[in-house]
Amino acid sequence: MDKLTDVANWRYRVLLEPRGFIRFMQFILSIVAFATTSGFGTTVVYTFQCYATNSTIQELKFPIGYPFRIDEHVESYTDCDGKAQSLQLEGDFSPTSQWFVSVGVLSFLLTLVSIVFYVAYESSFRLSHERIVTTVDLVVTVLFAFLWLTAAASWAWGSNQVKYLTGFDYVGKLAPYQQSCVSHQDNKCRAEGSFESSKMSASVAFGFLNFFLWVSNVWFVYKESPFHPEPNKDVSQEAPAPVSPPQNTM
Repeated sequence: MDKLTDVANWRYRVLLEPRGFIRFMQFILSIVAFATTSGFGTTVVYTFQCYATNSTIQELKFPIGYPFRIDEHVESYTDCDGKAQSLQLEGDFSPTSQWFVSVGVLSFLLTLVSIVFYVAYESSFRLSHERIVTTVDLVVTVLFAFLWLTAAASWAWGSNQVKYLTGFDYVGKLAPYQQSCVSHQDNKCRAEGSFESSKMSASVAFGFLNFFLWVSNVWFVYKESPFHPEPNKDVSQEAPAPVSPPQNTM
């Protein structure tokens, strides 16, 4: 049987070492990070009601979800003069959210391949290509630490912008919604419910946690690379014992 495919030769113990265990944690958290972002979905509702006592409450519903192009949806309503008006939110945060999800998916695929390689193939390949294998592992680890930093930071900014631009303090100032609301002192405009942003905040937290894991793993991968100096195995060989001077027998 080929040694590379012999299950009996697989090194499952590497998953208990810091380098392999952190790689496994990166695999899990990358899934959680991009899943909480791509699976996010909620609806924000704003209302408009004219001062007339028999006026019905008009609801303006805006779905908010991945990839967070919140300016795509337009809601129509009728003002107190019987004219048709429309409200459109502002902001397109698809670049930041899609970059975050892309890094998460790439991280998931890379860690899956890395775990399989560590367990099944590393011991064989390192016999003849140790310098190449460990160097590539180090470069990839440093690269993804940087990618997670950019992805988490950009999505943290994007998620905060989504919360701000969907808040009633901001939406209530958008034309023509603002003019309709202030056209009469008894007109009623408000936001219904609250924006459920806990899942969005969790995705940002998982992004920075992924960055922390990748940065932490740099040290353990670096120790396996040829750039890490080997510890002195026998100090006495490098520093021979001093030769005692000949004794004067006279």
